[in-house]
Amino acid sequence: LIHILVASPETYGRANELLIRYVASSNPTAMPNVLVSNFVDSAKSFGFEVNSRAFNYFLNAYIKERKTDFAVDCINLMVELGVIPFVRYVN
Repeated sequence: LIHILVASPETYGRANELLIRYVASSNPTAMPNVLVSNFVDSAKSFGFEVNSRAFNYFLNAYIKERKTDFAVDCINLMVELGVIPFVRYVN
């Protein structure tokens, strides 16, 4: 679903809200390596491009939940995958 939502500017906000709700409601909070791995695997399985916008939304969700360590892990995973984080979220 995230892959579809980040494909259109009309649904960017919904994708972001969905990930924020998911991270906020997960107990315990979903680890970045699990989220990112699942996201990349599903993108490959269904022929979607690995979109940096979705990674930025993951990062935003962790930051909003004050999960700084998870946000840093997310940035590191993005760098490992060659995905450039949006500067606003990195700051």
